[in-house]
Amino acid sequence: MFKNALGIQSTQLPWLQGAFSIANGLSVILSGSLTDLLRPKALIVGAFAWLVVWNCVGAFSITPARNILFFIVRSMQGLAIGVLVSGSMSILGRVFVLLVSPKILDLATTDSIVSLQIQPGHAEDSSL
Repeated sequence: MFKNALGIQSTQLPWLQGAFSIANGLSVILSGSLTDLLRPKALIVGAFAWLVVWNCVGAFSITPARNILFFIVRSMQGLAIGVLVSGSMSILGRVFVLLVSPKILDLATTDSIVSLQIQPGHAEDSSL
């Protein structure tokens, strides 16, 4: 579909996904620190605004004459999604701490340690 609409060769097609993925991975790493330092709500609102702008640009750049612009659009969309992922995880982490009692966390940790120690079939081989 994009191959015909953008007038690109089959060898250039993976760059549509690659541009998004590279920008997304970089954005998750960088925005993760930002969401810890700043208010994640403001970053999420900004990321949604950034995504809306680049989606509108992308809608008008699916032509063979503007195929380079569409690759840039995919990168900018990846940046926005990376910020949204980091901001969402930051908010989830802050809310989860408020909802879960420390006693429940202690019990869950103790249960997992005990279950790891008594699983059958993990005995050491004494023949070595």
